[in-house]
Amino acid sequence: MRDLGPLAEMVEAHDPVRFSSALLAPAERRRGLLALLALNVELARISAMAHEAMIAEIRLAWWREALAGLAQGHTRGHPVLSELLMLVEAGTIQGAELESLASARQFDISTDTMADEAAFADYAHDGAGGLARLSIRHLGAELPDDFVQTAARAGLRINHLTGLWGNLARGKVFLGAAPILPVADAAAILAERPPHNQARDWFADQIARADNELNQVKAAWRREWRGALPAFASLRLSRKVLAQIRRDPFRVHPQPGPGARARMVVMAALTGRPL
Repeated sequence: MRDLGPLAEMVEAHDPVRFSSALLAPAERRRGLLALLALNVELARISAMAHEAMIAEIRLAWWREALAGLAQGHTRGHPVLSELLMLVEAGTIQGAELESLASARQFDISTDTMADEAAFADYAHDGAGGLARLSIRHLGAELPDDFVQTAARAGLRINHLTGLWGNLARGKVFLGAAPILPVADAAAILAERPPHNQARDWFADQIARADNELNQVKAAWRREWRGALPAFASLRLSRKVLAQIRRDPFRVHPQPGPGARARMVVMAALTGRPL
């Protein structure tokens, strides 16, 4: 991974599906794309400290200030910031846009619950959607924003369904699950056979929404958007993960292994389509 820079191994370890997708990028664009993904990894890891609210707040504030400082050429000696500075200096991405990615993570470390689909759409727009928009621009492509947002919601929804039980265990509720899957009852819902009807109905609704979003992405994709494929190829595996969740939503499903990721890259490269 040395030719991809020092951040490649970190992205591969913490976000292997997006890492595999990034390998589809042209060589001259790959390192910058990995820098954006490395930032996303760093921001996502802050939520792991959410049980220590003050530490999480301090860490998120540090990143927001550091990203804002890129406009003045400050990297604070951090390898992710050093790579991102090259993108800022190239003029394709602004430090304020990167700071917005950090701001979008405020919900992750708060005690708030995501009560409805409108709140989820806003969260997806600023976080996963923001990352996708910057990635697309770095790749030199242009796509309609409604397509980008549908794809962002689909991927994020499936990621959150996959991580639902871990989030509930730490008191974090996404996707309007609060009235259906109260944190205090998570263990009881898992133990109950058959599972609680309300919980099953909630999963069925979320699975249907994700499936519909993926279908919209598949139908809307255009051949001329192929340059943006490294930002969306991961949806091919999201479809497979969704099928696993549909078969048994009441268990934790592992991330796709290296074989599945390799097949994703090959199929995306051959077809020129994310799905």
